[in-house]
Amino acid sequence: MSPFNTHPVRNETRYLRVRAAFLIQGTSLHGWCEKNGVAMQNVRAALLGIWRGPKAYQMVAKVLLAAGVDPE
Repeated sequence: MSPFNTHPVRNETRYLRVRAAFLIQGTSLHGWCEKNGVAMQNVRAALLGIWRGPKAYQMVAKVLLAAGVDPE
């Protein structure tokens, strides 16, 4: 099977923790994305581990910092 046909393991816990952290701050992940000019789809894919690579890792680090969530 080609690596392009397989789906990476999703990190749904990290995604949900980030969403909850933004809600605690009185905002949302979507609101943060709009404020920072990034596509919600890209942030979601990066947090879930669907989008991987240098830019995705930078995005995850930026979002985790803004949300106040410790990297795993």
